[in-house]
Amino acid sequence: MTVTFSRETIQQWLTEQMSELLDKQPSEIDPDRALEEMEALSLDVVHVVAGAMKEFSIKVPRSEFAGHNTINKLSDLLVSHQAG
Repeated sequence: MTVTFSRETIQQWLTEQMSELLDKQPSEIDPDRALEEMEALSLDVVHVVAGAMKEFSIKVPRSEFAGHNTINKLSDLLVSHQAG
């Protein structure tokens, strides 16, 4: 049986991880703002995305991440690659 996760669950997880990395409250993380604008380093983003793929058992080709630079865009991308 394959478990799928809601977009909201994935978005919340990404928000919590980014808030820890950026030393901000989750409420300070704007899901529509570019992560770079919130002072996230590209390595931070890679770390969080890799963690999300592991946490939710989702595989996304690296080539598909271009342009997915907000929590909302990353959430949509991860949800679209869930099995099932």
